[in-house]
Amino acid sequence: MAKNKKTHHRPGPGKPRGATYAQVLAHKAAVRRGLEQAARDATVQVQADTHTQRAMWLMVCS
Repeated sequence: MAKNKKTHHRPGPGKPRGATYAQVLAHKAAVRRGLEQAARDATVQVQADTHTQRAMWLMVCS
């Protein structure tokens, strides 16, 4: 009976079944690059908005 007992695999932070460790590392790197790109895009957008508001304020005050 002990031979046929199924073990319960709990999904966690480890490697998915069928994936190699290199694939896991590549996936993590891709996610990290995507997050960094999104953060850069948000920063550029905020800076552009700030510059636009400053230019509009200077036009109003001049």
